[in-house]
Amino acid sequence: MNQVFSRKKLAIHAIAILALSVILGVIMLCLVYMLPTGKMKANVAAAYDLFMDERVYHDWSNDVEYTRLDGYTDMLMYGTASYPGEESVLNEALMNRHIDMWYEDGMDVAFWSTDSEGEYRPISYEVYWHGYLIWLKPLLLFMHPRNIRVLNMVLQFVLIGYLLQTLAMKFRGKYSLSVVSGLIVINTVSTAMCLQYSSIFYISVIGMILVLKFPALTRGRHNFSLFFLMSGILVAYFDFLTYPPIALCMPLMMYLIMYNEGVNGVQSESNGVFAVLRAGIYWSVGYIGMWGSKWFLPLLVGDNRLDYVLYELGYRSGVGKVSFVEVVVEKIKVLMIKPLMVYFAVCLLYLIVKLVMSVVRKQFVSLRRDYVLAMIMMMVIPIAWYFVVREHSLHTFAYRELAGTIMAGMILLESFSYQTRE
Repeated sequence: MNQVFSRKKLAIHAIAILALSVILGVIMLCLVYMLPTGKMKANVAAAYDLFMDERVYHDWSNDVEYTRLDGYTDMLMYGTASYPGEESVLNEALMNRHIDMWYEDGMDVAFWSTDSEGEYRPISYEVYWHGYLIWLKPLLLFMHPRNIRVLNMVLQFVLIGYLLQTLAMKFRGKYSLSVVSGLIVINTVSTAMCLQYSSIFYISVIGMILVLKFPALTRGRHNFSLFFLMSGILVAYFDFLTYPPIALCMPLMMYLIMYNEGVNGVQSESNGVFAVLRAGIYWSVGYIGMWGSKWFLPLLVGDNRLDYVLYELGYRSGVGKVSFVEVVVEKIKVLMIKPLMVYFAVCLLYLIVKLVMSVVRKQFVSLRRDYVLAMIMMMVIPIAWYFVVREHSLHTFAYRELAGTIMAGMILLESFSYQTRE
């Protein structure tokens, strides 16, 4: 009876959190859409030379796909933030318009911000939440995109430093190599330079820090489920569709590490495999529920684009049109560059030597079967994402999902050496 009551309570709380997130999400967007856009447009115009220099898909290390930025989407974000809405605040917050220029591939915002001649039109992009506007609009009142890029870099490096410090204190440096390797695959230079790539980085890294620093947030099935539900909600609110599974995988891996190490009593909470399944289900409910709500909200202002949404879903999945194997091979190829190949070869050699030394010193750890299976599941999740979203995964930035596979594999190897306790 208590178990049934607990499930009902969890379901009620999950529905309430999702509903409140939708309401709060709309309110926050309405508030920032009240801000004047004249100064925002002027600050966007101040970066005209930067936009024209990099164009839409700039490789900061020339012709290396791993270093490609998404200037197209960044300019769309700046264009949405600085768009001078003429409709009601609610209408603008739900429709998320930006300026589009005929016959120009992504450079329209740069031209429009400097009042260049051309044939412009407003375009709505209501199928996403555009939650990034709640910080981008206020920032554009005080600084131009060049400085926003620098600020982005500073914040990200502070978070990485704090994450590594937390790992060092919690596990005496164990697992730090695996986490750093995951961040290298994500490419933190590019995430600092590109707003499009930043949302998942922040949600993932902050999620890892929260799991490690505040175990109570994921202690017990109720808290654990709601934590990952909220993670899925945040991804749907802030991200377009870049590399979402990483925001699930990375924090969940930190939980599994604590489960394996028996830190803060996590070991007694749940079976590792069930933990992955539970986190995946609730994260998906949060992600799909939050994103799906945005498809219906424009009906409040008389706009019905559900047919377009269904078209986009079919197009993004690419099932029957794009080979799954082709997608995976293409993503792996992005990482097949000499510096990364040498780095990961050295890492693999180091972990193998470490494993052998653990056996020789009789410090080899016999891991629980459910933990091993759970980490294998973590390795598979990013690959499964490629299967579901095939066409979209052809975009260069989608190789970042492999950060989850690589990080999980390395963590598993590290786990066989001696355990560390708090």
